Amino acid sequence: MGMMVNSLVLVLVVALLAIGPLTRVMGGMKNVWGVANFLLAGGLIGVAVIMKKAEKWWSIAPADSIFPLGIMSSTWVVYFVLGLSLAATYSIPFDMATIYCSIDGGGQGNVIIINMYLIPKK
Repeated sequence: MGMMVNSLVLVLVVALLAIGPLTRVMGGMKNVWGVANFLLAGGLIGVAVIMKKAEKWWSIAPADSIFPLGIMSSTWVVYFVLGLSLAATYSIPFDMATIYCSIDGGGQGNVIIINMYLIPKK
């Protein structure tokens, strides 16, 4: 279920073209890329913390118990954060490839077709 949340966030953020306006608000793609890397690091730290708490709870819980609501809800939040990071990771490189191709005077080829769905032209 967590990976499904991760994918849903990715689709919603990219499909709604939120990365494009976000790059304009934050001052460029490099800033969004940096924030996405920090989100990824925070999400992975969150995974480690949740895993330690779940192992501690699992060692004292009865065999037929379900996880507490706190552990389950924090897991959903971590997957949501990882989905935001994944959206930037999947969309920004295509936009940068298009920009560098046009700066060098080369044709954009198939890159524009991919980019058309991910980030609107500036």
